[in-house]
Amino acid sequence: MEDRRKHQRKDLIYQMKIFNREDNSFFGYLKNITEEGIMTVSGSEKEVNKTHPIRMILPKTISGTDELIVQAKCLWTRKDIDSDNFLTGFRLIDITAQEKEIITLLIEYFGLK
Repeated sequence: MEDRRKHQRKDLIYQMKIFNREDNSFFGYLKNITEEGIMTVSGSEKEVNKTHPIRMILPKTISGTDELIVQAKCLWTRKDIDSDNFLTGFRLIDITAQEKEIITLLIEYFGLK
């Protein structure tokens, strides 16, 4: 499968929780992030091609906010070979300049070097 990512995935030193924005249910943990997408780890499979409203709790206030609220479209999901969890890749949809800035700063502050 051809890798179509424009930006390299970045793992973070902090494990961020992600919630469904509509019902505030736990969605999963952030595995890694780019300016265009995220990979999550969760206990359930996500529906491919479905767009999810999500809210990520930031490890500290960045650009005046302590959360990142975005729409994420599921591109793929698969069982993690090392656990009973699922890895899922999402494309971030219609992110604003402020949201992109938050992601950039998040990577800068908490990205593994």
